[in-house]
Amino acid sequence: MRNSSQRLKRDIDLMATNEFQNGCRLLNPSHFTRNRKMPLHKLILTTVFRKGRSLKIELKAFASKLGNPEISKVGYLKQRMKLNPQSFLEVARFHAKQFYKDETKVRTYKEYLILACDGSDLNVPSTPENKENFHESSKHGYYPRPQAGISCLFDVLNRQICDCAVSCNKTSERTEALSHIKKR
Repeated sequence: MRNSSQRLKRDIDLMATNEFQNGCRLLNPSHFTRNRKMPLHKLILTTVFRKGRSLKIELKAFASKLGNPEISKVGYLKQRMKLNPQSFLEVARFHAKQFYKDETKVRTYKEYLILACDGSDLNVPSTPENKENFHESSKHGYYPRPQAGISCLFDVLNRQICDCAVSCNKTSERTEALSHIKKR
């Protein structure tokens, strides 16, 4: 990708701001205030750059790349429990905005962006909280499970995710596409 290292640096700079860190604290205002082995920006980067291997191997590889002390799985998971999931959407939207700022680098077809929108339903764990927050649906012969609707707007020519959303109920892809475009 063009200028990807510069955009990654800007993403890390965003994660270092007090405003972003305040939004990332899920429950306690004192989370992510101390200087630890796994500060906020490294926690987000390890989560984003995971490759599907076991957590122990991923943490070891990440520590060796950055020359940091290795963190235990328990320590990593404790830090991740403190993280507000909305922070990932914030970083993704910031990254997309940075990409489209330099219009000379953006590929278009006859001066139009070629965008694709796709959505899906996602089963979430069947806890009382999820049953209350998410729409329950069932297939014939199965018990009802809570489901979330997910949607993504993708720039086909630039191979860039423009926006993504998770909703509590099933919605049509056209409705989701319009809401993605309005956010841009």
